[in-house]
Amino acid sequence: MKGFWKKVLIGVLLVITAIVMVVIDLRFGIRYSGKVILTLVSITFLYLVLKLLVEELLAGKLKDYKTRYTVKKATSVLFLILVMVFIVTIWIENTQALLVAYGLIAAGIAISLQDLFKGFTGGILILTNNLYRVGDRIEVGGIYGDVIDIGILYTTLMEMRGWVQGDQASGRIISLPNSLVLSNPVKNYTKDHSFLWEEITLPVTFDSNWEPIIEPILAAVRDYTSELTKQASTEIAKIGEKYYLPRRDVEPAVYVTFDDKFIKISVRYVTEAKKRRYHADALYRLILNEAAKHKDVKIAQSQLESWKLGEGPS
Repeated sequence: MKGFWKKVLIGVLLVITAIVMVVIDLRFGIRYSGKVILTLVSITFLYLVLKLLVEELLAGKLKDYKTRYTVKKATSVLFLILVMVFIVTIWIENTQALLVAYGLIAAGIAISLQDLFKGFTGGILILTNNLYRVGDRIEVGGIYGDVIDIGILYTTLMEMRGWVQGDQASGRIISLPNSLVLSNPVKNYTKDHSFLWEEITLPVTFDSNWEPIIEPILAAVRDYTSELTKQASTEIAKIGEKYYLPRRDVEPAVYVTFDDKFIKISVRYVTEAKKRRYHADALYRLILNEAAKHKDVKIAQSQLESWKLGEGPS
């Protein structure tokens, strides 16, 4: 609310300034006062319509915080662009000169402000194409984290991972140049759904009696992820309304492969994107507990070494 009244005050000052300039022009007829007045009136009109009406009154009524934030940011960008266009149009009368002026402005920005221009372009692309919003978990250019602010030139992230194991915050705040989205893939983990597929691999030795543990492990994982599976199934159905998305199996599954070192029992399941480590920890415990019930199952350490669950190194 404090920000709203501040903008109201600025709007009132702009209106008063425009009125004062009109009075001065009528009384003294100062050179270029007409253009100054037109410039002030244009800026005042844009400010009242975009900054007050759209950004504060209309966007302020949106219930979804992310949508409201995005609308306000897009409106601020549009306001700056239109102010520049109006100023150039008002002060340059000759049509040909106007085109040349626009060309020179564009060339000047492209040459002397390349990084700034790229960042600005990236910011526009992020907002207009909805590449990500505040609250999304993204990865761009090898940088991974949760979006906490989207600016004109930079996106601010709460860094995930870093020196921390798993998908947890390191505590560092990262300013990510928006220009990176122009030349790097944008990986959004939470754009249209809140889940991911995850796998846990249990390596066992070749002399283990591994087959009897498959069904108990699968049953334990199914029981734990039942609510997640229902949620994922619902979200996939909604995604299918927006994209072409062939049916995806969200039920947990167990796959067995091997290499020259050990047999790999891989458990595939759906998990919440922002709780991967939490759910992985719980499932690792379940899987290890199930495997520990079978004394003839050995967890592989290397090609030549193994240890039997509950018995220590052998």
